[in-house]
Amino acid sequence: MTKSLFLSLLLSTFLLALPIYAQVDLTPGGTFQVTNDAPFAHKGASLARLPDGRLAIIGGHGTGFVSLDKIQLYQNGNFSSITLPYPADASGIARLNDGRILIFGGSSDLGIPAYSNACIFNPSTTQVVSTGSTNLFRAASGAGTLLDGRVLVAGAWWVHNNAHTQAEIYNHSSGSFSLTGTLNSPRSNPLVIPTSDSDAVIIAGTEPTGSSSLFPIERYNRVTGVFSVERNFLISANDSNWIALSDIKRPIDEFRLNDGRYLLFATRDSNQVVNYALVAFHPASLVAERLNVTPQLPNSLEVSFVNGVYDATRQNLYLLAAVQPDHRNLRLYTVHLPTLQRNNPTGSFNYENYPYNACFGLLPNGNLLLSGGSTDGSNFSPTARTVLITPNVLSASERLSPITFALHQNYPNPFNPTTVIRYQLPTATPVRLEVFDVLGRNVSSLVNARQSAGDYSVSFNAANLSSGVYFYRLQAGDFVQTRKMVLMK
Repeated sequence: MTKSLFLSLLLSTFLLALPIYAQVDLTPGGTFQVTNDAPFAHKGASLARLPDGRLAIIGGHGTGFVSLDKIQLYQNGNFSSITLPYPADASGIARLNDGRILIFGGSSDLGIPAYSNACIFNPSTTQVVSTGSTNLFRAASGAGTLLDGRVLVAGAWWVHNNAHTQAEIYNHSSGSFSLTGTLNSPRSNPLVIPTSDSDAVIIAGTEPTGSSSLFPIERYNRVTGVFSVERNFLISANDSNWIALSDIKRPIDEFRLNDGRYLLFATRDSNQVVNYALVAFHPASLVAERLNVTPQLPNSLEVSFVNGVYDATRQNLYLLAAVQPDHRNLRLYTVHLPTLQRNNPTGSFNYENYPYNACFGLLPNGNLLLSGGSTDGSNFSPTARTVLITPNVLSASERLSPITFALHQNYPNPFNPTTVIRYQLPTATPVRLEVFDVLGRNVSSLVNARQSAGDYSVSFNAANLSSGVYFYRLQAGDFVQTRKMVLMK
């Protein structure tokens, strides 16, 4: 083989090893990339976005419909876990005004409501401490933090006690729950939205036994503790059959728009076809307005919408949808809220699992995390599968940026005396890239600087080292990875 031919083949092999972003499939509405599985298979978990960009997957149930006592934290391509004081399947959550997360109630194994326990997760310390107990054990309750800092808890699954009707107030100062008024309509999983006068409204939900229903909007008076019916429709009397989907399993503030309104996702049945709409609810006037999305959202003959997430920075709403008839094939719909224009995905990504009751969250760089669901659609076979999604509406620079940290295998390997080490950064961070011998001694420091998001390659020259095994380690923020290479002279 001639030297020029060898170099040509070497260059071709190296180029093939690089991520070729221009060839990725954008037809599903974005690029879908399988990443590290979650530590625990999960379905039905709650999700909270933390101030530092981490996502907290709270509770849910695992294999065999066993209630999970874990918080699974995701950041920069890696998971870690925290143990809760009690299992937290179908627990209620609310974000307190100081950023801590209140977690209360929940179901034991097989989805049976069983707990009145409550705890608070502090994102800044990652500590979980117990707080007062609810007066009634409850699961699938709605919760919202009032402007005065107290949390209104309303609704519950099943009819084993009065939790589906009896509301409670959590006082953040005393760390205790107290009973308050009763709902006019018993329901589970309602939306609890704080109003601008420090009261709250209760919207939507399901029957305590699970079926959907047209519920009135109820207003809660924080002074008297009384619930009164505000109106019997969501939008208007002339457009009365819209139902707001309420099983969002995340703090309601994550759907607060930049203008103060709350974004709701609504459905309406017509001749066994489900139509979908976006609704903006104003917490001052209590007006709900159907938004004129162009083109309109597809109906259930084409897709079944699974979950949504709002990106306040880019003012985009991302809607994950399962394509009919195989619900494991996914699309990402994006609506730009200032213009109400949406994209038009035509392809799909095979998630290989059913995404219902999975977690779908926003990452700081505008990408999305999808984790969990089930392998067969049942509650008994959850999955730990996790996928990162880059919406194709992001700018070219955002779309071309890596969406995970990674340290690649050096090439060539074995080498003599030079090799190339590649790594990728999804966000700007301090970076250290070092080489060690088999005794753990540092033989070379290749990078020690803060670097922007992107792909990097560093040439390593081992001319002054003897043959043998060496290790190179990348430390980028909290991400650390080590790989082995062989110098053969």
